Amino acid sequence: MHSKPAENYIGILSKEEFLRQKEFNIEDCFSDYSSFYNQKLHFHDFYELSVVYEGNALYDINGIHVPMKRGTMQLITPAGYHRQLIQAGEYLRYFNFMFTAEILTEEMRAALSSGEAPLFTILCQAEFEYVLALSQRLLLSQGNASSTVRIFVKRGIELLCAILLKSIKEDDPNVNKFSKDPMQAAITYIQKNYRSPVTLAATAMAAGFSPAYFSAHFHKCMGISFSQYLSAYRLSIACRYLKCSNLSVKEIADACGFSSYAHFLSCFKNQYGHSPANYRKQIHAAGEK
Repeated sequence: MHSKPAENYIGILSKEEFLRQKEFNIEDCFSDYSSFYNQKLHFHDFYELSVVYEGNALYDINGIHVPMKRGTMQLITPAGYHRQLIQAGEYLRYFNFMFTAEILTEEMRAALSSGEAPLFTILCQAEFEYVLALSQRLLLSQGNASSTVRIFVKRGIELLCAILLKSIKEDDPNVNKFSKDPMQAAITYIQKNYRSPVTLAATAMAAGFSPAYFSAHFHKCMGISFSQYLSAYRLSIACRYLKCSNLSVKEIADACGFSSYAHFLSCFKNQYGHSPANYRKQIHAAGEK
């Protein structure tokens, strides 16, 4: 069963809460009509891949309704969003893989972000049996602290991503019926331009809306305002720099597009409860254990 997010849930699921300083988390999940995430559109600053092995229901993936059933796979990147559309009497059982961008190769990250169609496919029987066996093995392996096993799990997750990409066919009707979703276009624009000043007007233009309509529509669809999403995304990138680079805190603030160092410090403390410097210390201390 999916873990229920904190009470301040606003549509963005953070890796700090769901991965707890880990690179990946694998769960054997059950969802039905009463599940917390049902009908709740959300997005996150990590990747989420699902392999369904039982049940039948619809998902909304980047504005497109796709059938989820035994043998289907779907993946949501940090630029995407989704929600379950499970009706009364329906349910889904699936392996769920949540993981950071860092466990993927640069080539794989580029491949996953190169297209506009939802990352969704229905596997053939032979592929599904292989994916199901691999998913079960990865789930059982994730608790092993051995560095060799952790490498196996990370490469196994990347292999699942490769199988998904390979399985998506150009003549798949689920791909052909896809039309570019305005919110997906807006999110893509933000994530490509976050280092520069990003205005509501420019993002609205990328989505094909007037600024006033876009602002209201973004909040209605996402459950969060445009400015909140922009700030949250920049902060998620800042956390990645704090963890994986030797850049100073001020350099990170500049690299992430914040208008001033003071504004970055204020936003970071409001979001995470402590300063960027303390966050970096905690990350490094956890890594030394």
